[in-house]
Amino acid sequence: MKSLLLTSIHLYPYEGYPALNESYNAFGKEYLAPADGTVVRVENDVQDNEPVGEMNEEEPYSNYVILDHGNEEISQLAHFKYQSIEMKEGDEVKEGDLLGLVGNSGNSSEPHIHFHVPDFSDLSESKSIRINFNRDEEFIQGDFVE
Repeated sequence: MKSLLLTSIHLYPYEGYPALNESYNAFGKEYLAPADGTVVRVENDVQDNEPVGEMNEEEPYSNYVILDHGNEEISQLAHFKYQSIEMKEGDEVKEGDLLGLVGNSGNSSEPHIHFHVPDFSDLSESKSIRINFNRDEEFIQGDFVE
């Protein structure tokens, strides 16, 4: 995976009442493919949690898409909004294609994206791969990106 573009992260995660998903800036925003690939697995039927409530630890990744980019690179994207995923297994996607909408499903306390790049799709056996973003500076934990 040569480069990715990360956009639309806000300094304050919500406006209004924090116990409603709709108050969060990320909720319902477009969740885009980070790079070209093939959809390997999809889960789309897990209800969203309410923020400041209980997280769904039974289904930690919840509504998710797993993309195979080749070269032993896999993207695992999780916490999609309930039934918002547009893709199905076997679909070919291009960088920037709409996968679905950002939600708050699974082991999630508030709407956000979960983006993980392992060397293959079995979480218990895979190893993380360093992601190369299309920017000159290194990311530091806690950075906000526009």
